[in-house]
Amino acid sequence: MEKMKSTTFNTYKERLVGKGIIATSNNHDGLYWLTLPEFGDYVRLYHIEDE
Repeated sequence: MEKMKSTTFNTYKERLVGKGIIATSNNHDGLYWLTLPEFGDYVRLYHIEDE
């Protein structure tokens, strides 16, 4: 696998942040996490209460 250039990574990162797929830390310490957009809707739609 080729090493990804910083500018290429930033392009992908900004796209993912813009779509709400990932979030970054405000202090720019390199932390990223998945936000799981619309996951709450999925849980509400498919939640089945135990009987």
